[in-house]
Amino acid sequence: MRIVFAISSFGHGGAERQLALLSAELDQRGHEVHIIHLKGGPNLAYLKDSNIIFHEIKTSSNYSLMIGYKSFKIIRSLRPDIVQTWLLQMDIFVGFAAILNRSPLILSERSSGRAYRGSYKFILRILVGYFSKFIISNSKGGMAYWQKYFPEKKLALVRNSITPLTDFECSLSRMVNKFLNGRKFIICASRFESVKNILVLIDSIILTAKNQSEIVFLLFGEGVMKESIINKISNSGLSSKILVAGYSTQLDFWLKRAVAFISLSHFEGHPNSVLEAALAKCPLVLSDIPAHREIFNTQSAYFVPRNSPEIVAKTIENLIIDKHGANIRASEAYKIVSQFSIQTAANNYISIYRLIINKFNKNLQN
Repeated sequence: MRIVFAISSFGHGGAERQLALLSAELDQRGHEVHIIHLKGGPNLAYLKDSNIIFHEIKTSSNYSLMIGYKSFKIIRSLRPDIVQTWLLQMDIFVGFAAILNRSPLILSERSSGRAYRGSYKFILRILVGYFSKFIISNSKGGMAYWQKYFPEKKLALVRNSITPLTDFECSLSRMVNKFLNGRKFIICASRFESVKNILVLIDSIILTAKNQSEIVFLLFGEGVMKESIINKISNSGLSSKILVAGYSTQLDFWLKRAVAFISLSHFEGHPNSVLEAALAKCPLVLSDIPAHREIFNTQSAYFVPRNSPEIVAKTIENLIIDKHGANIRASEAYKIVSQFSIQTAANNYISIYRLIINKFNKNLQN
């Protein structure tokens, strides 16, 4: 098959990671993979030894109509069997380019309905969804969002895959090891944005750090709120116990050695970092939201309210005291996520691709 993927960048997000994993797997299976993108990023490095063909579009603005025009020309020249778009910007620009070329289009849903607030951009995305052949979600929350607009026969659920990365980051590793100095630590890893409930997360961490003399915290991630987070930690006087380490491609290395992993997101799709923590058998402290409950239960994770730093701190305290119970939960979480392999995900995607291609060819014959 000739497949064209489109994503704005290969930055720090979960969608970028999933596309990199899927593209690499499809390439290894002998499919011809093309990727339209605007920028590089850390996840691009995992495709450097592949046969994937990249089509980078240079533009001065995220809203430039040249993105759509150049994508149209690329798709017109390739005549792919499938075009699949990832995330809002490329859903719209490349989605319409595929529709105008009459190429079979798949739209990827990486979040849930709470991510969309009635902007004209989301209305355009729904229009693209109308003309697409399939909409593939990674969560039940994403499926529920699209069920409001389209029948289920057009929707599919394919879970995120998890494959630990093993790159060794010398400079970051040295910095983290110097900070830890042999101390036990808890990990948080996410984009530093309001949708991740970052301010409450930091309040929870600060409160816990004050109460737990032997525990320190590692925060991995990047985002628009990074500077304000660093300032808040500095003002708390706890910089010696809380390190903002930035983005890491070696997260699984630290997760395997951590006391716990915390995520207090307001909403999610199928959260990559949480899955990676579970695969590393790291005890989970999660906000009590549908996306987390969709994957785990009270036997495999600790659930806490999104807006109560006191309860989060108390939960962590109990987790530290009851190490045996925490390990039992971590083992149960590991059993759950072990089924989310890239091979399984790729098989599911390929089945959908072939279904679409067969229907498309039949329509051409008729």
